[in-house]
Amino acid sequence: MLGIGIAVGCGWLVYQLSQAHAITSLRTVGDHRLDLLVTGLEREMGKYAYFPAILNLKEDVHLLLEQPGDKLRLARVNAYLESLNQYADTLSVYIVNPEGIVVASSNWRQPDSYIGEHLIFRPYVTDALQQGIGRFFGIGTTRGEPGYYLAQRLNAEERVIGVAVVKIGFEQLQDAWSIGDTLALVSDDNDVIFLSTVPAWRFTTLKPLDAPIRKKIAQTLQYSHRPLTPLHMKVVRQLDADSFIARFSADSSPNNPGIATAVPNGLFLGQTRTVPTVAWHLTVFLSLATGQRLALNHAVLAGVSSLLILLLLWGIRQRRRYIYEQLAARTALQQAHDGLERKVAERTIELSAANERLRQEIDERARIEQRLRATQEEMVQAAKLAVIGQLSAEIVHELNQPLAALRTLAGNTVIFLRHGNLESAYKNLDRTDHLIQRMAKITEQLKSFARKSSEPPQRIAIRQAVDNSLMLLEQRLRKHQITVRTQPSTSEAWVWGNAIRLEQVLINLLSNAVDASADVAEPVIEISWEIVDCLVLIQIRDSGIGLSETVQAQLFKPFFTTKDTGQGLGLGLAISADILHEFGGRLSGANRPEPGAVFTVELPLAPSNNRHAH
Repeated sequence: MLGIGIAVGCGWLVYQLSQAHAITSLRTVGDHRLDLLVTGLEREMGKYAYFPAILNLKEDVHLLLEQPGDKLRLARVNAYLESLNQYADTLSVYIVNPEGIVVASSNWRQPDSYIGEHLIFRPYVTDALQQGIGRFFGIGTTRGEPGYYLAQRLNAEERVIGVAVVKIGFEQLQDAWSIGDTLALVSDDNDVIFLSTVPAWRFTTLKPLDAPIRKKIAQTLQYSHRPLTPLHMKVVRQLDADSFIARFSADSSPNNPGIATAVPNGLFLGQTRTVPTVAWHLTVFLSLATGQRLALNHAVLAGVSSLLILLLLWGIRQRRRYIYEQLAARTALQQAHDGLERKVAERTIELSAANERLRQEIDERARIEQRLRATQEEMVQAAKLAVIGQLSAEIVHELNQPLAALRTLAGNTVIFLRHGNLESAYKNLDRTDHLIQRMAKITEQLKSFARKSSEPPQRIAIRQAVDNSLMLLEQRLRKHQITVRTQPSTSEAWVWGNAIRLEQVLINLLSNAVDASADVAEPVIEISWEIVDCLVLIQIRDSGIGLSETVQAQLFKPFFTTKDTGQGLGLGLAISADILHEFGGRLSGANRPEPGAVFTVELPLAPSNNRHAH
């Protein structure tokens, strides 16, 4: 914990030093930008400063102010002011008489011309009349257009005859400031922002305005009826009189709710400078994000480095301690080793004897397992033979019918041949061939089912296995008049295993279903299979009485049977479950919602031929 505390302390100290260095560097950049912006602002105002004085040299202007009723002269002065305004690219140029009434204007053609307006309440008019020069930034009372007013008193033989006014805009200057990544604003002596690279900041305030200042602004209509709400800026730390660190809110300006501030999150270094020629303050903001990231990186590097040094020193100390302990332990280890050698020699004799006994037990277990495997194979074969014994009467009956038919067909064929009826003889021979094929198929299937299955695992088609099983049980199904309904899946299903053993499982389940359904009216056995995920589910449903709780609890136990004595060994389901377990599957039994039981065989889906071939 002490090491972590030291590392954190080093990181914090480096962070403070790095951040202070970043702020110092940014202040140098900010001072340079302030120089450029202040110079540009003064140059923009200075290039129009002489314009009002030009009007003092125009004789028609003097004569119009002294003889205002001369309409012809008024037209000439208006045209002159209009051409001068277009040439200088100013917002407007106009003449005000000593009473503060506009008598001529460059926008005389416009419906909202200034001619006739009373502007005696405007400070730039009163300042020019009283002091000779007036300077003022405000929003126009007619068009609501912000601009900078330059006014100069007009004299004739020591008499005040009027005021010449030129209104200029700073839109081009603001656009030039906005080209780069500079965040800048200009505020008046009341801390009202009237120029800014961020449109939403315009006509907000750097601090809340008190009632007297608001009253003064309202009287002069300097900013028309703008609410002049405070800018969403919080000063986090004041560095000196002209520098501070601030954070901006991402909210929209209340004065311009549709314009987002578009100011990135984070801290900014603000630097302010007074514009010498006017009582304005120009402030630039530089993001501290890069400096903070560098400071944080330096702090992390310092913290990690100090932590690594501490870990290295701790490792050296631990190494020395480890060597000392090793030397001390070596002697004790040698003593323990000598005693252990004696005990090992004693235990070796005991372990050798135990190992010999264990080897004998393993051999004995292997022999027992081999006998159990052979016994299991014999039980499987015995179960198959038991099934064949149960089916023997039905199979004999199945074979007797075609044999009787063969005897009759053979006799008829001899008679047909004696009479030269070859066509009828050929038909009897075709029927004879069909019956022989049917008998061969029955005996071949019975022989295949009866032999021991030692073939390696292979792909098995579920449909073929079900068909083979039903063929062996065909006579029993007809005897008990049982309807068999198969509902295969839409696609063929294949599993991996031994075909004969799978058919043995199906025959066992179908035989049980026949026994369960034999004594009910309209017996039905349903067989369905489907593919679910990577499994093939085969379900055999009967219409019997179902399974009781006692039967379900002992369903797969060997030698458990619900049949009468001599009707079964109770091994069919147990052997079937073992066979499916060898295939990687399982067997389960349950009751159906309607009367009857359902047995479900789950087997892994075998790969397709193409995939298996690869």
